[in-house]
Amino acid sequence: MRIDYFGPDSQFIFSAFNVRGGDIEDVSINSTRYVGFNTSTGYRVTVEGRGIGYDSFGDPSFDRVTGLRFERDGRTVGTFSNMNWDGDEFRDAIDDLLEQGDVDELEDLLSEEPLTINARDANAALTMSGQQFSTIFFDFDAPVTIYGSAFSDFLIAGEEEDEIYAGAGNDILYGGESDDRLFGGTGNDSVIGDEGNDTLGGGDGNDEIEGGDGNDELWGALGDDTLMGNAGNDTLGGFRGDDSLDGGFGDDELWGSYGNDTLMGGGGDDTLGGFEGNDEIWGGAGNDEVWGSLGNDTLMGEAGNDTLGGFRGNDSIDGGAGDDEIWGSFGNDTLQGGAGNDTIGAGEDDDIVGGGAGRDEISGGAGDDRIFGEGGNDTIFGGGGDDVIRGGGGDDLIYGGRGADTFVFGANEGDDDIRGFSLSEGDTLGLAGSLFDGTAPSAEQVVDQFASVNAAGNVVFDFGDTSFELFGVGSTNGLADAITYDF
Repeated sequence: MRIDYFGPDSQFIFSAFNVRGGDIEDVSINSTRYVGFNTSTGYRVTVEGRGIGYDSFGDPSFDRVTGLRFERDGRTVGTFSNMNWDGDEFRDAIDDLLEQGDVDELEDLLSEEPLTINARDANAALTMSGQQFSTIFFDFDAPVTIYGSAFSDFLIAGEEEDEIYAGAGNDILYGGESDDRLFGGTGNDSVIGDEGNDTLGGGDGNDEIEGGDGNDELWGALGDDTLMGNAGNDTLGGFRGDDSLDGGFGDDELWGSYGNDTLMGGGGDDTLGGFEGNDEIWGGAGNDEVWGSLGNDTLMGEAGNDTLGGFRGNDSIDGGAGDDEIWGSFGNDTLQGGAGNDTIGAGEDDDIVGGGAGRDEISGGAGDDRIFGEGGNDTIFGGGGDDVIRGGGGDDLIYGGRGADTFVFGANEGDDDIRGFSLSEGDTLGLAGSLFDGTAPSAEQVVDQFASVNAAGNVVFDFGDTSFELFGVGSTNGLADAITYDF
């Protein structure tokens, strides 16, 4: 069955049959067509079918109803077609609707087969609210396909698996209880899935899309969109524009695509990707995967054991609480492990890395990196480049790698093992002022007072609450020249 709406009265069914103290006058009647005129509202109603005539009381009767046309002021407001209703049931439905406000009979007729509502040629918005549409279609028992007008429509799906295509205008779409497909089209639309596993699309414009309950798919398309998955395991895609995506509860997938997007995973084990643009991505609670891709991104893992990767661009990445994996890749990145036992790879270029609390494993990669183990017993690999490495609190294992590296030490920073220290490569020892009471001694005095060769044949500097062993360095000769104090 099909309903075509041309406007401007969305309540044309009630308007056509509600006599309001007047009457419906017979204009013409034959076996296939009845035409009546409502003297109260000015509506002209045409009923097409078979076996049309008068009953014993002189009222119009119908064997079958195959079409309806509603006209006012010489213009068609709406039509019903592709139908085959029982005539007595049709007349009873109209009587119940007008006399008692009861829509059950009309719902039963409309629910006999799938329904298409078309408003693409309307001269006004289709508003599915008030007595007519919201009352009838909230409890509709057959699938409904709705095509909105070029104006700002208010469209509501029924109980079954419905489809709504709003078209142009700033539209409002509601999904209903089942697995619906709602698409806003052009304009700044509000699309709300409600219950069920829905597919929701905003189209062009700055749209607001909300999934509701169920495992939903939300797609923003063009414009600066706001997408909210809410409950369920949802998939959200912003596409173009500066979008805001919030997965809500559940194990969600969020993809920002083009533009400077903000992604928030919420609860659950989420997968989030920014793609192009300078994105802000928050994993939320749960064990999340957070990927920045192109652009200068800000990635926050928050609670849980997360995996975060910046890829290209100068990214800022913070793992938050939990045992995280963090990968900076290309660009001058700032990486922070946060609480937990983290694995951090800085990748290419000149990066700043902080391990945070916990037993961390940090790799600097190529580039001149600044690496800080901070709290915990950390393992640090400087990699290529001229790196500055400070283990911080805890007993750390530090590999300098290639390049002229600087190993920095301060007070209360544990007992560290230094591998790969090489005077020939230009490595240096950076001593913070906190190691000394008052004025720092000269480099020669530091070597004389604090350095010695242990039983394993390695030089050890012992400052009491901080010590470090230079593996493979068997003599203190030349070490004074490697000491600096700019820390």
